[in-house]
Amino acid sequence: MHSSVVRQPPAERNIIERTRAKLELAQSLGFQIREELTDSQEATWCEVGDSKFLFINLALGVVEQLDQLDRLLAEYQQRVITPSTGSPARPDSD
Repeated sequence: MHSSVVRQPPAERNIIERTRAKLELAQSLGFQIREELTDSQEATWCEVGDSKFLFINLALGVVEQLDQLDRLLAEYQQRVITPSTGSPARPDSD
């Protein structure tokens, strides 16, 4: 009996699992994930009203997608989450 399950090399499986974990983290932070084929090489995120979107470029390989997810989530957490309290940062008041 032959199995039809495709086995991935351990390193590739690890990258895929790490990418899924990062996407789950992004969703837990309130992001809607959009996977798009874009001309831009950079993934990005934005807020529109009360909605947050994270755009992943499907033209990139999974390694590049993971690198960009790491960078984007770190940037978001640095800009929006207060490190000491874990609460959303408040805009500076004049």
